Amino acid sequence: MTRINIIGAGNVAKALGKHLSRNVQIVTVYARNIIKAELLATELNSSAVSDIMDINFDVDFTLIAVSDDAINEVVKEIPPSASIVH
Repeated sequence: MTRINIIGAGNVAKALGKHLSRNVQIVTVYARNIIKAELLATELNSSAVSDIMDINFDVDFTLIAVSDDAINEVVKEIPPSASIVH
């Protein structure tokens, strides 16, 4: 089964996460706000983290679903070897 992470917990992350969770295993949801991350992670049967360094990037890909203003900041924190989609 395909395994992914989701970075973000807003409307786009929720919509894509709910849709994708039918066919993939969502391993981790990351958001700066741990409450939002935990709420979405509960819906998606995954774990939540509020520190990007706590994400295990040993997955098939990581979905970045954050605001356009936050993308550059987030990408700087992701290991170069990680597979990401946005």
